[in-house]
Amino acid sequence: MTLAVLRIAPGLPGKKFIRRVALALGGIALLGGAGPVTRSLAIPARDGAPAHEVRVLLWQATTPGPHPLLVYQPSWGGRADENSRMAAMLAQAGFTVAAVDYATEQPSGFASQMQRMQVALDLSSDAAVARTTAEGDWRAVLMASDSSVVMDLLPAALQAPAAGIFGWSFGGAVAVEACRQDHRFKACLNMDGWMFGPAADDPSPQPYLVMSGDPYPATDEPAHDPAGELDRRDGARLRARFAAVGGSYAQLDGLQHTGFSDAGNNPAVGALVEAFFAHALMGAPEPAESPAGVTWHRVAGPAG
Repeated sequence: MTLAVLRIAPGLPGKKFIRRVALALGGIALLGGAGPVTRSLAIPARDGAPAHEVRVLLWQATTPGPHPLLVYQPSWGGRADENSRMAAMLAQAGFTVAAVDYATEQPSGFASQMQRMQVALDLSSDAAVARTTAEGDWRAVLMASDSSVVMDLLPAALQAPAAGIFGWSFGGAVAVEACRQDHRFKACLNMDGWMFGPAADDPSPQPYLVMSGDPYPATDEPAHDPAGELDRRDGARLRARFAAVGGSYAQLDGLQHTGFSDAGNNPAVGALVEAFFAHALMGAPEPAESPAGVTWHRVAGPAG
């Protein structure tokens, strides 16, 4: 599996920069658990994007139905199997999980877009951050739209009464953008991802949970490097979003960025994901207690 290349600025980057990007950009190998079913789906041309193919890993629920659908979007340069343990756990809890990435072989008309999808995250300078931001905005819109098409193309037996979407790192931004584009997604969850795409400044009202190892960004922090500027911008956007439509922020004390993937295998992460979607999609009560080491910041929406 190919690891994405990371270019960093000279000097010592901040700890958030290191946590967010070091070791986390490439795909992470499947680390055990029941194997999913793999499907290739042809995405028709639409909205300026040529026809292309996605690979979907499907974990089917093992409990009596109905089974809400959860679409998973991976990290920047990551693969659909990077959170396989969590997907298998969610299937055991009654969800069908569809994890999406892009097929290696693509129609010729999608070649230039596929090359763009393989560009590494570059945070080495202010100019590089600007280019990466523009690239991330484009990717978030495309991948969010593909999430809706995947939902439409799943077999009838997997069509769900309710659907949610979640992702790790960049996949979290895709999840939030998908909720903005398609309100059939009834809830979205962002596992430690910066925001990209229109949804960063145009929030949708669905239930929203952010998970991070960092404290809630209650105030702007000084930006000491290009990546720090992304942290500062992201904090301001999060506060504006919560003020407009509400949301929940779960700080998992001391958890590093890779702790939100199979590489970290942190049971508290999976427990929070399951509880959030069980409440939002199945009507289950919110847990009376949270896992140890979790600090909450919740903001009710205007109607809350």
